[in-house]
Amino acid sequence: AGGSADVYPRFAGTSEWDVAAAHAVANAAGAAVTDLSGVPLRYNKPSIRNPSFIVSVPGFPWERFVSDDDRARASDEGFDEPRALDDAADDRSDVGSGLRPA
Repeated sequence: AGGSADVYPRFAGTSEWDVAAAHAVANAAGAAVTDLSGVPLRYNKPSIRNPSFIVSVPGFPWERFVSDDDRARASDEGFDEPRALDDAADDRSDVGSGLRPA
């Protein structure tokens, strides 16, 4: 948000709560937060897991730095840690029913 970088790629698994606040700050600073296809990152999805994403300033040609291998890995939703977090939240009796849709 301070303007010291043009792009931030994130290829490791994250969940919605890991990114939401930083996404708001990046948007307020004029940056875009998109998946590797250029689609804006979404929230309140059936799964709380995020795809790989890019934060970039307008006009930065980040697409040329993302390989076909990066895109292939991003389309695979098989990373384990965030799935385990989803499963743990589903099994906890102290998690309110309003936190996730049934």
